[in-house]
Amino acid sequence: MLICMLASSCGSASKSILPSLSGPSEDEETRISREFRREAKKYFKFVNNPEAERYVDRIGRRILAATGPLSFEYRFFVVEDDQLNAFSVPGGSIYMNTGLIERAKTTDEVAGVLGHEITHAKGHHMARSSGPDAISILSLLSMVLLAKSGSGGQAAGMVGQAVAATRQLAFSRQLEI
Repeated sequence: MLICMLASSCGSASKSILPSLSGPSEDEETRISREFRREAKKYFKFVNNPEAERYVDRIGRRILAATGPLSFEYRFFVVEDDQLNAFSVPGGSIYMNTGLIERAKTTDEVAGVLGHEITHAKGHHMARSSGPDAISILSLLSMVLLAKSGSGGQAAGMVGQAVAATRQLAFSRQLEI
């Protein structure tokens, strides 16, 4: 899947995959979030436990209440996965694995991780550096899926870092012009 994405990105001359200086608009970020959720449902098993969902949502909402105005509606999801992981997607979708929740010793530890992920979404970190295109959405999903498979985690991390570095370099060069 990753090879197909890279090949399609190299062959596309009609649209630049370089990030814009300002990143995608809030509407585009919301669309990215919605599209990622739709694709993620095909690959992840989401927890169907109202107590666990309320627990994460309640902590996330308390953090959001202290952050000031919100650019978009934040949504919190619990993914059934033993790995210690959480991640955010542009547009305010925050995902936390059950492995992280189960191993946390206190609610403060869970809040620390959620706060970290909220900061990424609120600061538009990924959206500014990756852009709103389909390649970004698919590469994000493929990195998460590769990291989920034990031995693929290191490879996913390396690929993710390489893609991010390449795009960030292009982003930095745009600032010089």
